[in-house]
Amino acid sequence: MSIKAALFPDRMYKVRMLVPKDKADKLVEQIVKLGSYEPADIKVEFGKPIEWARRDLLVINDHLSKLEHYFDFFELSIEPEFAEPLKAKSWEEAAKKAIERAKKIEQEFERFANKIKEIEAKIFDVSTIISKPLALPKDVIEKLKEAFGLIVSQEIPDEVKKDMAVVDLATKEALKLSAEVVRKLAIEIIKLLEEEKKMVFEEARAWASDYELEISSTYGLLLTVKNALQVFAKGRESEYFIYLEGYVPESFFKRTLKVIKEYVAEVGFALVHVVDYDTEKPPTYVRVEGSAAKTAYDVENIYGPPDPREFVPAAIMAFTLPFIYMFMFPDWGHALVLVIFGWGLLHRKGWALAVFKPFGVKRFTKGTEFLGRVMMLVGTASIITGFLSAEFFGPLIGESYIDPAMWLWHSLGMVPPLSFGLEHLGDTVIKYVLLSITIGYFHILIGFIIGLINEVRFGRTWKAIHYVFPFMLMYLTAGAPFAAGFIASGFGSNIEQMMYLTGEFFNTWMFNLRTGYIGPLFIIFILALLWRGYGIKLELEHEHGKAEASIIGMEMFDNFLLVVSNIISYVRIMALALAHWGLVFAFQVIGEIGGPVLLAILYVLANIMVIMLEGLVSFIHNLRLHFYEWFTKFYNDRGKLFEPAVQHAPVIIE
Repeated sequence: MSIKAALFPDRMYKVRMLVPKDKADKLVEQIVKLGSYEPADIKVEFGKPIEWARRDLLVINDHLSKLEHYFDFFELSIEPEFAEPLKAKSWEEAAKKAIERAKKIEQEFERFANKIKEIEAKIFDVSTIISKPLALPKDVIEKLKEAFGLIVSQEIPDEVKKDMAVVDLATKEALKLSAEVVRKLAIEIIKLLEEEKKMVFEEARAWASDYELEISSTYGLLLTVKNALQVFAKGRESEYFIYLEGYVPESFFKRTLKVIKEYVAEVGFALVHVVDYDTEKPPTYVRVEGSAAKTAYDVENIYGPPDPREFVPAAIMAFTLPFIYMFMFPDWGHALVLVIFGWGLLHRKGWALAVFKPFGVKRFTKGTEFLGRVMMLVGTASIITGFLSAEFFGPLIGESYIDPAMWLWHSLGMVPPLSFGLEHLGDTVIKYVLLSITIGYFHILIGFIIGLINEVRFGRTWKAIHYVFPFMLMYLTAGAPFAAGFIASGFGSNIEQMMYLTGEFFNTWMFNLRTGYIGPLFIIFILALLWRGYGIKLELEHEHGKAEASIIGMEMFDNFLLVVSNIISYVRIMALALAHWGLVFAFQVIGEIGGPVLLAILYVLANIMVIMLEGLVSFIHNLRLHFYEWFTKFYNDRGKLFEPAVQHAPVIIE
């Protein structure tokens, strides 16, 4: 794969085809087999919409929704699979056959679902008795009323009135006793109903397991028919011909065009041209290879798909995403747990789902696969910093000889360079602060370089020169003393030297408050800010046709604050690393006060909580640094992902 293919979206081609009606079904069969053609809306005046395809597409989508609903309801991890090919004379006939097969499966699922709904309705009715235990059966209430009425309607002698209190108390006790009986009976009934519901649920899952091939192949067939009908639904037809348009990426262009031309040349014609991005916005296809790059690209698409012309940062994110995370979560024991669970989500689906079910993961989907890849990517990186900090399930074991990382550092006669041990906690915090600022410094500069590339590719050279570059220069000058001090001190190996050099560089290059000396970088910073102001003026005129001085001034002041806040924002790397260590350490101290049993219990609970909580929080903050601090320097996210018509199950048009 070339560097260009890894860093920029494929050039997109538009393919236009005109074929006789009786040949269109076979052409669409070839298209879905290729899996490299996305149908496009037709804007030329030709014929009329293909109504049967639009109608059947709605029906197919409805059955797909029903099946996927049942998959979720019964917690079934069923994916489309290839089976025996379906033979049909047309895609319209294929749609009818797919619908018939789907209806049979849905009827079985519906039978089980209705049983469960009936049981749930009974559970609801019985639960109302528990919430209102005095709502006794009517016949019991009427008898009590009748008995009470007979007593009060008679003349009662004075000497018997004392006994009325006894009768009243007995009535109340009877009511109370009846309420308790009803409540207990209701609870037992609910338990039985819950067991019955569970049995029906498992019966449905067993049936789905027995017929999994039929279900998965029908699911795949529906998806294939859906894709084929989408090709037709976006086409147009005349009395004798069908006209289709679609996009094909450069990576698949030669093979796709060869197959289409071989077929179309005999019955119709096909025209091809490169899409003009100034007049048309095609979908975006990026040829990403490698597990780390694919994972980073999926993370990137959470923010939004890239524009078809812009730089794709997935290859860089494949490094920066785990690199930043590894400093936020430096414990190789915790990281190893992430890697194991990530591997389980990818390779041991049943085991992984059993573990993650309490957290709401009911069935295996592309989302759980993505989660597994992310956990393996960032967890593998954190193992490295875990060794550098000699942390193995927190400081308790990390500072003992149980940890192999400690064997390494003690054999070398060295202190772990990233350790948060109490005896050198202050030095580590200072080192981590400058390390975090340095990471942010270079990360943001990379973003500006990409921003310059994007503006040139979008044909906005003026914006690259007057808007992006001066802003980049402001960051370059503001963070230079910190980065230089960290690097010159052997990447923080000597804390005192690092602090001294950073201060000297700042006093010499920026300004010295004691002497009033103004350094060259500060002058460059001010000039760059003024230059940026001119760029803001050009941008406002380009977007709104005018630029007011007050707005330019506010934008310049905001840019000045951004330079400081964006870089300082990366200090969260240090904060999360310290919080990660401190949380387990705090539980350890509490446990030591309570004795060895409490210590063991709290230590286990603390590590579980840290892996779950800090592992997630670190990733969220990592995303924030990428999405807010980094992407805002260059990323457009105004694209639409390429979604080709693909074949999930074989369909042969005879």
